[in-house]
Amino acid sequence: AMWTFDEGTGLPQDSSPNNNHIDQFWCNSPTWTNDSKYGDYALEFDGSSSTCTGARVYDEFNSGVPDAMTAEAWIKLDDMDRWHAIYSHFEDGYFIFRVNNDNKLHLQVYSTSDSWRYVTGSTELVSGVWYHIAATYSSTTDRISVYLNNSVDGNTALPSSYVMTNNDNDNWVGYDNHNG
Repeated sequence: AMWTFDEGTGLPQDSSPNNNHIDQFWCNSPTWTNDSKYGDYALEFDGSSSTCTGARVYDEFNSGVPDAMTAEAWIKLDDMDRWHAIYSHFEDGYFIFRVNNDNKLHLQVYSTSDSWRYVTGSTELVSGVWYHIAATYSSTTDRISVYLNNSVDGNTALPSSYVMTNNDNDNWVGYDNHNG
């Protein structure tokens, strides 16, 4: 899926040929804003403790747990020192990408045979700055990594037997249905 979040109204559409469109805004809907890094519009997810916002995708992206996965986004944080959900992939494996309460990129993946594995970036993000971020999982290279502005900001080796567990749940942008 590739969501540009530049529609300015309605639900975001998948720009790839896969048609994995956003199905629903969750809780208090995110708002369209013209404070965008690229294009005329962006979505603002207000994930403060008094509310939750996010975009839900029901579609299954794959026919099973992937060998590799990448999530990337442009983000600008307003509130600091709390968890910010970026992308949570549960349909074909646990892949949870966030900014943690130390203001660092954080990726966690889960396997029933090898438990949770984490990687946390080394750079502390600051409020009001646009960042290009990414997180990757690869069972081929046995590694999970987080990237900040096209540079590796942290990586963790995985056991060679590591395979993410299929959870059969929805996927989320800007919200994590397990941790808010």
